[in-house]
Amino acid sequence: MADDDLSVLFETFEGSKPPREVAENERDTTWGDYGRALGIGALNVGAGIAAATEYLTDGAVGGETRRTFKELADEQMKETSPAFQRAAGAAFLPETVDDLSIWDVGIGRALAAKSTLAAPSLAATVASVMPVSL
Repeated sequence: MADDDLSVLFETFEGSKPPREVAENERDTTWGDYGRALGIGALNVGAGIAAATEYLTDGAVGGETRRTFKELADEQMKETSPAFQRAAGAAFLPETVDDLSIWDVGIGRALAAKSTLAAPSLAATVASVMPVSL
């Protein structure tokens, strides 16, 4: 099948598009990215706890802590590679044709990035429902 045949195939499905070309320097994620992602997830757990505290105290406590955790998480995300940022930001169901999808970055890479970011939250949730034995 020639390249022209593929473009015709994609044009037959309204709203679909061929996979995006990714620059060579944006293809690789590193182990450091996944380590940072665990830290980002932990910061997000802290921000969630601070947000709950802020809600329960009608804004008297927790607001500044929540903002600090969120800013730290955002700074850490900026330190990750462009490939990891793309994978973490890719949508499962893009709203428009121009949105980045998991198919554009690779489904394995997108799932790995999203799972690593969510792991601390999942661990905190499981730990909160585990029975405590003294």
